[in-house]
Amino acid sequence: NRKNSTAAPIDASTISDYRRQALKYYLYAYNQTPEKQLKIKTSLLDILINRYKGRKEFDKVVYFYQEAIKRTKNGKRKSELSLQLALVHLNNLNKKSEAHNWLVKLHGKANYKSNYNASYLLAELYIDQEKYKAAIEVLTELAAQPIQKTDWFFDTHFRLGELYQAQEKWRQAMMHYTYVADHKGSNKHKKEARQRLFNIKKYLSQSGGDKE
Repeated sequence: NRKNSTAAPIDASTISDYRRQALKYYLYAYNQTPEKQLKIKTSLLDILINRYKGRKEFDKVVYFYQEAIKRTKNGKRKSELSLQLALVHLNNLNKKSEAHNWLVKLHGKANYKSNYNASYLLAELYIDQEKYKAAIEVLTELAAQPIQKTDWFFDTHFRLGELYQAQEKWRQAMMHYTYVADHKGSNKHKKEARQRLFNIKKYLSQSGGDKE
């Protein structure tokens, strides 16, 4: 009875063969597509990047990201691809130096979310390396960008508050915590910023400490 028939399951090795054949096809199509057919070529690059990510072949992911960046004319898209490339270096290949180089290229170069993200990641990279002065410089430059209506405003000023507080530079810490506490909109950092302001003021009143 055809109604009761079921298709035989496809085993994992067959699926793997299909995927290998598909990858070969996309590689062949990419190499054969002329540069003047840029839209097709960039679409194939997106497919290849995702395929190699799935295979965890991140050196090839890096190569095809670089190819995509070279061919992308749109500034926003180029920034997004560059950030993704930096993240592959940072999270998958543990190549912090390469990640740093790509993040520096994005920092302060345009007012896209990917640029703000890159700036914040760059500061975190410096913090991880205990380069606190460099981190403060990057975050201060990020704070000067038009981020007032984004969560980057809260994240950036809260992080600056933390860095200055760790250095016992109370006046600067209070300034940035106040930016977070008083800014319009809701954010996860607001409650903690108010608490830290309270604690710093209490500490200074009790100790007679300098509000540097």
